[in-house]
Amino acid sequence: MGIIKNMADGLVNIVANLGTGRDKAAHNQYVDTLLAGPALLAAYRNSWLARAIIDYPAEDSTRKWRQWRAEAEQITKIERLEKALHLKRRVQDAVTAARLYGGSAIYLNTKTAKQDAPLQVGKEEVRSLVVLTRNNLTPDQVVRDIDNQFYGRPEFYTLSTGDNAGQVRINASRLVIFRGATLPEDANTATANQGWGDSVLQSTMDAIQQMDSTMANMASLVFEAKVDVLKFKGFADLLADEGNDAQVTRRLSTQAAMKGINGALVIDAEDDYEQKSANFAGLPDVVAKFMDAVAGASRIPVTRLYGRAAVGLSGSGDGDERVYFDRIGHIQATEIQPAMELLDECLIWQALGKRPEEIYFEWRPLRQLTETERADIFSKTASAARSLAGNTAGELIPMDALSDALVNELTEQGMLPGLEQAVEDFGSLREQGLPAEGEDDPPATGAAPLADAAPRPLYVSRKVLNAAEILAHYRKQGVGDLVAAADMHVTITYSRQPVNWMAMGEAWGSELVVNAGGARLMEAFGEGKDTAVLAFVSSSLSWRHEEMVRAGATWDWPEYQPHVSISYAFTGDIDAIEPWRGEIKLGPEIFEALDENWSSKEGS
Repeated sequence: MGIIKNMADGLVNIVANLGTGRDKAAHNQYVDTLLAGPALLAAYRNSWLARAIIDYPAEDSTRKWRQWRAEAEQITKIERLEKALHLKRRVQDAVTAARLYGGSAIYLNTKTAKQDAPLQVGKEEVRSLVVLTRNNLTPDQVVRDIDNQFYGRPEFYTLSTGDNAGQVRINASRLVIFRGATLPEDANTATANQGWGDSVLQSTMDAIQQMDSTMANMASLVFEAKVDVLKFKGFADLLADEGNDAQVTRRLSTQAAMKGINGALVIDAEDDYEQKSANFAGLPDVVAKFMDAVAGASRIPVTRLYGRAAVGLSGSGDGDERVYFDRIGHIQATEIQPAMELLDECLIWQALGKRPEEIYFEWRPLRQLTETERADIFSKTASAARSLAGNTAGELIPMDALSDALVNELTEQGMLPGLEQAVEDFGSLREQGLPAEGEDDPPATGAAPLADAAPRPLYVSRKVLNAAEILAHYRKQGVGDLVAAADMHVTITYSRQPVNWMAMGEAWGSELVVNAGGARLMEAFGEGKDTAVLAFVSSSLSWRHEEMVRAGATWDWPEYQPHVSISYAFTGDIDAIEPWRGEIKLGPEIFEALDENWSSKEGS
């Protein structure tokens, strides 16, 4: 059968076209076609897709960096040292190089002349950090002694400086080693890879090249989108005589110039002219498939890799973003953090002069919460704590224990910066002289306890601050009998059941802005369907409503739906009205006694 040559494709069929009648794909097999350093660098420099696949995870892994958990003064010293060493940038560069070449390292320069000696943590001072690639470092033989701390890894690396200094032998403890795409242990220690990993481009290059080739072919096709076809009688005979070349060229040039100047084409009566256009109808779908293939190969979602919004029904991209950020968190926890353990120990010793056991760090979350989301989380946390503390009933959890847990939770969430320190400065509930569990409350002077406030029916609403802007939107559509701007509001609570107003708590902020966009619907309320309302979604309003219900307020309708009334005498087709999709600015909560005789206020 002859010698079977390795194909650069990486997929070799050893029995194809032999007339066996069997499925040829059944005999396909993959072979290693390792990409060399120059090829990897060329792809990185010349293909934006290859560069994005290398850069994005490295950038995202270090973008928000980390947060130390220690005393404020200790954190300041550690972060000052990190900044002086440009640690964040060095780690990003090292991770980028590892993803590109399959391996890199950060050399801890301590100004010692004994680079081949183990690093002495706490005794040597790190002066600078130097990023090296696997092209500069040659690992020594991999350690096979299972009792050795370097088992499965080289204990020494040789640095080729490329100048008169020659080669430097470096102990592995002085290097923060990063590997690219990880391989199984037996392959990772093989001679071919010298203990390094693979380049991330090794398994994605085919998809990248197919995508780049597709786009290049499409770009060429654009030039063929419209082709002018001129048919001359006797054209072949004219070309047969070399003396007619100038005549033919002059004729074509003149016709092209006339067409370009005034759009008119003058041809002989016996000539013929037509245009042929290329059909691009199915090309976007083809390109989308190649885009998906690259995204799958790189494990980077389309929304991040191509910087475009999610497409499709109900496509928000949130699911893809969560999966991608989870992967970045995995890279941080299993690749970057373990590699930096020894370096971090050096930083703590160097910054503080000691190593307190309680000091550690956490990676900051990549996805930042919006103000609305932060308000929702705070509201949920506060509501849960209030429920556990008991509104009018007894405590479910001792107040001191609940207070300590709440302070810790709000600190971890970053909701109230400085809360933990403030509690230390001013003391806990017990330290401030409030009654401990089992003790009688001291008698109030001049006022009754809040829990004993006289219950009464309650109506809570927020006025719409930009009502005039919203009403103008509906006035342009011909909606008549609009509500007065001063009366436009959103109802939060409508409780016929008397409740203790003081037990309703308070909102996160005095004013609330419902962001533009999102689900907006026009609906007709009331028995005669004559009340036109704008329904929208606001988790802040919904949670505030639920908080009041848990505190004893009632609600006469099956569910709570935030909305504002537009007209109480609407006639026409409600579905033909375009809802307001801009911001809805709401004022502070207004508590007032329920007026059951005002029917227009009910549920609105």
